[in-house]
Amino acid sequence: MAKRGRKPKNKVKVSPETTKSVFAIFLLMAAVIVLISFFAPDYALNKKIQKVILGLFGWAAIFIPFIMAIGGLLYLHLFKSKIVQLKTFLGLLFFMFFASSLASSIGIKSGKVGNSVDEFLSDSISSGGSFVMLFALTVATVFFIFNVSFAQISEFFAFILEKLSFKKEKKSRGFSVDDDIKISTGSPNPDSDEFVEDGAKDNLEDNQDISENPETPATFEVIPSLSEPKSAKLEITPEAILATAKSTKPGLPYSDRVWENPPLDLLSDPSTVPIDRGDVMERAKIIVATLRSFGIDSKVSEINFGPSVTQYALEAGSGVRIAKVANLQNDIALALASPTGSVRIEAPIPGKSLIGIEVPNNTRVPVCFKEIFNSDAMRGMKSKRGIVLGKDVSGAHVVYDIAKMPHLLVAGSTGSGKSVFLHSLIFSILYRCSPQECKFLFIDPKRVELVHYSGIPHLLAPVVTETDKAPALFRWLVSEMEKRYKLLEQAKVRNIDGYNEKTGFQVMPYIVVVVDELAEIMISDPQAVEKSIVRLAQLARAVGIHLVLTIQRPSADVLTGLIKANIPCRIAFGVTSQVDSRVIIDQPGAEKLLGKGDMLFVPPDAAKPVRIQGAFVSEKEIANVVAYLKQSGFEPELNHEIFENKDQGRSLAAGGEGKDPLFDEAIETILSAQKASASLLQRRLQIGYARAARILDELEASGVIGSAQGSKPRDILVSQKGQSTHQEFDNLAPQEEHVIY
Repeated sequence: MAKRGRKPKNKVKVSPETTKSVFAIFLLMAAVIVLISFFAPDYALNKKIQKVILGLFGWAAIFIPFIMAIGGLLYLHLFKSKIVQLKTFLGLLFFMFFASSLASSIGIKSGKVGNSVDEFLSDSISSGGSFVMLFALTVATVFFIFNVSFAQISEFFAFILEKLSFKKEKKSRGFSVDDDIKISTGSPNPDSDEFVEDGAKDNLEDNQDISENPETPATFEVIPSLSEPKSAKLEITPEAILATAKSTKPGLPYSDRVWENPPLDLLSDPSTVPIDRGDVMERAKIIVATLRSFGIDSKVSEINFGPSVTQYALEAGSGVRIAKVANLQNDIALALASPTGSVRIEAPIPGKSLIGIEVPNNTRVPVCFKEIFNSDAMRGMKSKRGIVLGKDVSGAHVVYDIAKMPHLLVAGSTGSGKSVFLHSLIFSILYRCSPQECKFLFIDPKRVELVHYSGIPHLLAPVVTETDKAPALFRWLVSEMEKRYKLLEQAKVRNIDGYNEKTGFQVMPYIVVVVDELAEIMISDPQAVEKSIVRLAQLARAVGIHLVLTIQRPSADVLTGLIKANIPCRIAFGVTSQVDSRVIIDQPGAEKLLGKGDMLFVPPDAAKPVRIQGAFVSEKEIANVVAYLKQSGFEPELNHEIFENKDQGRSLAAGGEGKDPLFDEAIETILSAQKASASLLQRRLQIGYARAARILDELEASGVIGSAQGSKPRDILVSQKGQSTHQEFDNLAPQEEHVIY
C-alpha cells in the first residue's frame, strides 16, 4: 500500500508589524475617502457613504474622517505630535457621540445614534435632565481633548479682562493704544514736545503751564549711558522687548519649561488577592512543641505578617543558648512542612530580646511599587535621592536614601530579582528628580534590561552595551569627580548640596551609575576598572556620584577586598551557596531566600541584615513611564566625549598596546644573557612571574624574541648591535638611555 504523501502547506507568513502597517494604510485611505464624500456627494459611492454616516450621527459625522486618520497614525507609531495622541482619538470619538445626542435634545436634526441616546435619557431623567447631562459631557470631552482645566480657563479670562481694562484706562487718559511710546535720551528740556506723549500735546497747547494742569500725564525719560551719543533716540517696540528678554535670559537648560514628574496613573495598582499563610496559630504551636522536644522552653510572643514570610517571635526561657535554637532550623522546617523546605532563624531580632523564626507563606503576592511610593515613609523623605526597597517581615514599608549609602553592591543568582530591583531604584529617582537634578549612566552588557531607558531626558550618555567602553566611562567619572572637587574648593563648601544651595539652583546634578553585571565589564580591563571603582567609592560621595553595582555570582576575583571595603551598603538576593552569601554580606542567610525579590539589605549603619520583599515593576509600567518621558518635550543632553580616546590608558593586563616600564631593561638583560625566559627576568628584574610572562609576550610581539617551542629555548632575533637576524627590527623605539649600538 502506497504511503499517502503530505499535502504541501501554503501559508502566507506576514510579520505582525507588516499587518499593522497594512491596516493603518487602509484606515488612512478610508479617512480620505470619507472626507472627499462631504465635498463631492453626487458620486455613487460618496452618496452611499454620506447616507450611512449622516443617518447615524447627523452633522457630527464630520469628525469621522479625522478620527479614522488619527487612529491610523497611532497604529503606525511614526508621528509624535500633540494632535496624534490617544487622548485626542478618544476625545473626538466621545465628542461625536455626545454632540450628536445634544443636538437631538435641542431639536436639531441628528442621526439615529444621537436620537436613541437622547430618547433613552429623556425617558430616564426627563428632557431637561437629558440636556444638562449631555451638555456637561460635551464640555468635559472638550476639556479632555485640549488638556485644560477650569483654573487655566479662569486665568485666561482674567488675563483678557485685565487687558481690556488696561486699554480702557489708557483711552480715558488720552493715550493712543496703538501708538509707540517714544523715549528721548537727550538733556532734559520741559519745553520740548518730544519729551511728552503724542496723546497729551493737545492738552499742553490749551494750558502752557504743566504744573497747573493735573490731568497732564507725566513725561518719561531714560538717563543716558556715558558711552551713548546725547542726541540718540530709542524707540521701544514689542520686537525690541522680546529681543532684550532673550539676550538677558540665563543660558540654563530647560529654563523656559517646567518639569512635571510622571503621573502615578502610569503605575499598576496593588493586588487585592489574599495571601495564604496557612494555619498561623497551629504553626505557632508546632514550633513550641518542636523546641520543647529538644529541651528548649519557649513561647510565641508575637507574630509578624510579611508579604512573603510570616515571622514568629519566640521568647526563650532563661539559660537557653541562641546557638542551640539556630542549629534546629532544619528540624523546625521538617515539623512545619515548610513550602520551600527551609526556614530562616534571626537570633536575636534587632531591638528585641526575641528570636525570630521566618516561615515562608503558602502563596506570595508581589509588592506594588505604587503602594510603597505613595506611603508616608516615602512622602516624609526630604531627599530627592530616596528609593523604594519594599516591605519587611512585619509588612512595614521600607525606603532608603542613596546619599546615606552612598554606593550599593547587589548580588544574586538568575531569577532572584536583581533586575527588577534596579527598575524600582530607577523609577524612584525618575519620579522624584527632574533631568536637571539627576543624571543616569547605564551599563548593560546583557542588552535586555537597561536598554529600555534609551532616549529618556535623564541620560548623561547613551546606554553602554559594549564592555570595552566601560573603562573609558569610569575614567571619565574619575575626572568629573576631580573637577567637581575643585569647584567645591573654590566655593568653600563641603558637598554638592551646599554648592547647589549657594548657587541658588541645581547647577550640579547628581550622577547615578547603574551597572547590570560587574563581572562582564571587569573582563575588559580588570585593573583599570577596579582602580576607578575604588577611587569613586572612596571620594565620590561628597560630589553626588553614586555607584550601583550588580553581580550574579559574588566571587572573590571580581569583588576584591578594596571594592568591598569601600562599599559597605549591600543587598543580597537568593544565592546558590553559603560561601556566596558570606562573600556579599559576610554572613550566611542569603542561600535560604525565596527568590523573586526576597532580599537581605545591609545598610552601612547596621551590622545585621534586614529581610525585605522588593517592590515589583512590570514591563508594562516600564513601557508607560519611558514613553511618557520621551514625549515630555525634554531631549537628553548626551555627552559623547565620555567615550572618546577609549583605548588610552589601557592596562597591560587587558592586552593594551602600552609597554611595561621595564621593557627596555628586559631587552638588555636578554641580549646580555643570550637567552629569554620568565625565570631569568624574575631573577634579574626582581619581578613576579605574571609580569615577567607579560614582558615576554611584549618582546615576542615586538620581534625581539621568537615564539615558544615547548621545552626549547626561545630564539633571540636581535643582535647586540640592534640588527635583526630574521626580520627588520622596526617596532622598537629605543630611548636615549638604552640606545643599542
